[in-house]
Amino acid sequence: MNIIHCYTDLSPGGAAKVLINMANIMASDGHNVIVLAGDGKFSNTINKEVDYINFDLGLNKNFITAVFSYFKVFFRFFSIIKKNKVELIYNHHRYLSPLFYFIQKITKIKVVFIAHATSEKLFLNFDFYGDKIWAVSETVKNHFIKKLHVNQNKIEVFLNAIEKVDKISVEEIKRIKSELKISEKKIITCVAHFRKIKRQEFLIDAFKLSLKKSANIVLILYGFGETEKDLNNKIKKHELSDKVFIISKKYSVAQILSISHLLVLPSSREGLPLSILEGFSIGIPAVGTKGTGMEEVISHGYNGYLFDADSLSSLKFYLDLVLKDDQDYKRLCKNAQFTFDNKFNPKKYKLKLIELLNKETKNLI
Repeated sequence: MNIIHCYTDLSPGGAAKVLINMANIMASDGHNVIVLAGDGKFSNTINKEVDYINFDLGLNKNFITAVFSYFKVFFRFFSIIKKNKVELIYNHHRYLSPLFYFIQKITKIKVVFIAHATSEKLFLNFDFYGDKIWAVSETVKNHFIKKLHVNQNKIEVFLNAIEKVDKISVEEIKRIKSELKISEKKIITCVAHFRKIKRQEFLIDAFKLSLKKSANIVLILYGFGETEKDLNNKIKKHELSDKVFIISKKYSVAQILSISHLLVLPSSREGLPLSILEGFSIGIPAVGTKGTGMEEVISHGYNGYLFDADSLSSLKFYLDLVLKDDQDYKRLCKNAQFTFDNKFNPKKYKLKLIELLNKETKNLI
């Protein structure tokens, strides 16, 4: 089977990570796989069995240039698809959906849209989302059916999973904590893009309230993005430079997770967050937002807690609760690890992916 996976770029993020994981698994199963995307740090995680075609889709340019680039990309997609005799397309970004909609109409090649998150309709009520939709969670599936009015018969859930994080050594943990001058602190961490929907500013406000009760905590914001400057300004304004750290490059995700006591993701919407799964893989509990895909990862009171989306006091309450009781904290850690091993096991994910791919292949015959 000749397969293409397509996305805007391979910068660090959940969708890019899922795309590469899918492509690597399909290639290891004997398929000819091409990843079609702009460049990014994750490009070096693509297996050698996968062909990677790197080009700029032009979606971050001004409107006129972006429209021109969109048409240009259409013809290049078409050329690549014909040249490589592509039989199945996996589209990982909604902005690319109209391109593949028209390519599908012309070529009759099957298009599967990977729904990584809840989103708004692209153009009124017109469905550009391909022949089939794989939603990464029940939350995303229900959103597409109820809010975007997608036919429920064309969408099914395929839960995200992730490889277990390689926890660093005790010596390495001590070294990093010493460099950051937080050796004796309990560390709250948020791993996410710096974007408005991730609500890191909201987390800083809740953290400030917790500081009044316990001075023995610090907050690490790990990521990059357009709101980084605003976050830095907020930290300086509230004189939190020795309590809140923005980390983008110096340390890896594995290093930051390994030194963390608690993961917090205060996003206004999420599909199924990989950062929490990565934390669970090494036994780190999490606090997340109610009414999002986090409800399918975090079992309230079992492996973490869910807070009311617009309530600072609710988030503060659970930050305090997790970190104040060492015995209960150990229980949450154990349950987080158990959740990963049983519900989000990468081996089970691989088997399910191959099963779904075989199903799509049979439908093409």
